[in-house]
Amino acid sequence: MGKVSTALVIGGGIAGPVTALALRRAGIEATVFESHPSAADGVGAMLSLAPNGIDALRVVGAHTVIEAIGQPVPGVVMADGGGRRLSAFHGFPGLPATRAMARADLFRALADFASADGIHLAHGKRLVAAEDDGDSPSAAPSWGTGACPPDASSGSPGCPAPSR
Repeated sequence: MGKVSTALVIGGGIAGPVTALALRRAGIEATVFESHPSAADGVGAMLSLAPNGIDALRVVGAHTVIEAIGQPVPGVVMADGGGRRLSAFHGFPGLPATRAMARADLFRALADFASADGIHLAHGKRLVAAEDDGDSPSAAPSWGTGACPPDASSGSPGCPAPSR
């Protein structure tokens, strides 16, 4: 197989657009395919990103979205139902605060950031088969009638979206 130039990313949640952004930084054009018919707006509860997670997003240029939507959390105290303190965490010395946000806000911000960067996000597209004969992997998406040859994979082999 020659130089990798395209990839198919299976899964359009939080990691899908970020994976495609990382591949683009490596010179690989990626399309994100999600089996659900629409984006995951409004799905999920709260989550937090520690400084190392924010640094991972910095590599692909997406750290600014965290700064815009995340609430700094310099420490956390865990207590039981009666208010008895069970433990406390006061952040990582010398590092910025962890940031808390709604999962839906993180998803939307990263999807929008990736789209603005030229990443194509395709919904309602399910990978139904993938093969790798050791020489030329191929993928059969649910909207196609045959396999299409990919150059690379992230989760599964693939091809460019038919709308490109």
